[in-house]
Amino acid sequence: MARFNAPQFSEFPFHITGRRHNKDAFNLELDLVWTILTEHLFLTHHFFGLRIHAFVLMPNHFHLICRTDQDLLGTALGYFMRETSKTMNFYSGRCNQNWGSRYYRCEIASNNYYMNCYKYVYQNPVRANLSESCEDWKYSTLNGLVGESHLIVPVESDTILFSDKGLLINENLKWLNTRPSDDNLNDVRSALKKRNFKLPQTKNKKTHFLESGLL
Repeated sequence: MARFNAPQFSEFPFHITGRRHNKDAFNLELDLVWTILTEHLFLTHHFFGLRIHAFVLMPNHFHLICRTDQDLLGTALGYFMRETSKTMNFYSGRCNQNWGSRYYRCEIASNNYYMNCYKYVYQNPVRANLSESCEDWKYSTLNGLVGESHLIVPVESDTILFSDKGLLINENLKWLNTRPSDDNLNDVRSALKKRNFKLPQTKNKKTHFLESGLL
């Protein structure tokens, strides 16, 4: 079981990755896993004040952008990981360990970092060749936000997708689906593995493009 017991409270959101034990695929149909995880996100929101910004389920892991104003992040996510594991075992009839012991928790302490993390998370299914576009992947809060499916996850107001700058949602989706360079993508992936989002230093020691730019 992944452990989220480290005390965490922050005004900023966190990127959370939970991965299956041994990186195996889930032993249930992904439709059922999605139902289990989203129902427990709903409960975690109401029990612990977990504020959910984005959630994407992949065949052997998930990405979650969230924050909490009412409780320690570790308490909320500890409940979520424990209860989803128990429910998956109930449906599979097994007593297996579902979540691996390794997880990533990264604080996203600026709006620019957040936008890069947001795009990275929602692009996961496209990069894995599981969907043609970010919004087509049905195991994603984005799919519900654009009206393609019923969404029970109480997602925070999405000011990136529904921009107040006069941009049409189609233009925002176009940006979201534009693939970044491999170098920038790898740098964001590396930054998200740290406790605080931190881009690697460039070879010429200049400020990284993504410090002020976007994927």
